[in-house]
Amino acid sequence: MSSNNFRITEHIVPGGHIREYAGSTAGRQEDVLRLHVKQYTPLNPPEPLSPEAVTIIAAHGVGLAKELYEPLWNEILQRAERNNFQIRSIWIAEAASMGMSAIFNEDKLSIDSATEVYKEMFPKMDPRCVDRTTKFGFRDLPTDLYPESLEGSDPANPPVTLTTSKNPDMIAQIRENFSARTLDGRIQIDRSTRAEMDPVAAFFPMYCPEPRATFFRLLTFRPSMIWVLGEKSYLRLDEVREGIKICGHGIGGSGGDSQGKVKEAVIPKGSHLFPFENVAEAAEISSAWLGKEVQSFAIAEREWAEKRQSMDKRDHLVLGEEWFKTIKPLGALCSARKPGKERL
Repeated sequence: MSSNNFRITEHIVPGGHIREYAGSTAGRQEDVLRLHVKQYTPLNPPEPLSPEAVTIIAAHGVGLAKELYEPLWNEILQRAERNNFQIRSIWIAEAASMGMSAIFNEDKLSIDSATEVYKEMFPKMDPRCVDRTTKFGFRDLPTDLYPESLEGSDPANPPVTLTTSKNPDMIAQIRENFSARTLDGRIQIDRSTRAEMDPVAAFFPMYCPEPRATFFRLLTFRPSMIWVLGEKSYLRLDEVREGIKICGHGIGGSGGDSQGKVKEAVIPKGSHLFPFENVAEAAEISSAWLGKEVQSFAIAEREWAEKRQSMDKRDHLVLGEEWFKTIKPLGALCSARKPGKERL
């Protein structure tokens, strides 16, 4: 259990006020939505804690409770010392329309079963994740969506529904584009509500804006990255690898795979849900990569600090000699163009 390895602190924080989709709130667009955040701090951190100790910021999958990742945090923590890095804390927030956040925001949101049953749905899921799904993936009735208790139900053991209902789950993955075609068959994009739509796919009645928008931003991605893929994922891995190829290769990017900044790892027979099915394998790959990155960062920081320590106060205030060797004074340029003429 994560509580045996981490001190878990829960936070409730306001979400962003600027929303692209005005219809995501039932009332005013300025209504403040709240996010439920969990912070996992190791109970027995190394002493002293290294300045390079990492803070992990995680994001959950659509419709998946953030607590499902706790077995992964445990496995990574167990491998941290072996891979020469320390964990300061791990933070994960739930989207405003999902999980515990959705419960807090239930009166403000709009939409622009038992353990054995869940085991049958996901037979490959790690038992620890099944346990957390049972605990955090369901909530007792009644709710705003289902205000009536089922007839004959036991108040001491009420029926349950999904913590993240099927409606926000669906909206988080696809949006409607029902008015894409005009009566004469032309394709139109309503920029007031569908500005994020890819014109190439504007003829579809449903669309998902994030994949192609993200693809075109991969060129400028600067941090180091490892893509961990499940071999049996429902996603087309050949298309995913097109993104891996260009990741970081644009202006402002890291340099990508040619600079060793972008890597790929495949979990054999892993599905799209490998963080919950192949927990140990996912942790092994992540920890090994993270350890190397932390060590590289520490070396780069040390070299930078040594270089800066050799500078005196004046070095921080004036340009170095190389500047003046490379950039000629304006007067020198003028005299070079007009030989024989006196300089002012």
